[in-house]
Amino acid sequence: MNILEVLWKLGYDVLSFSNGVYKIKFGHEREKRHGYCDDTYEVCVSEVGFNGFGNLYVFFQEVGTNNCLDAYEFKNMDSDELYNRGDN
Repeated sequence: MNILEVLWKLGYDVLSFSNGVYKIKFGHEREKRHGYCDDTYEVCVSEVGFNGFGNLYVFFQEVGTNNCLDAYEFKNMDSDELYNRGDN
């Protein structure tokens, strides 16, 4: 699994990537659940590691604000926190 796949699982479309910064927006499935949002976000990976069970976690922070935008933790997220893309 790579960072693009993690962002897709969190419901984002990746518009571009450059120098460690991902430009993302809500994907179709995320929009269906949460309403239309045309905002784009520039994020970077702020932390990657493994929890006490050995499962991967990834934190994404907004560039410029350093606020955590979203996080992913393998095998420790409810199904309503994840999104399915038809092409993966």
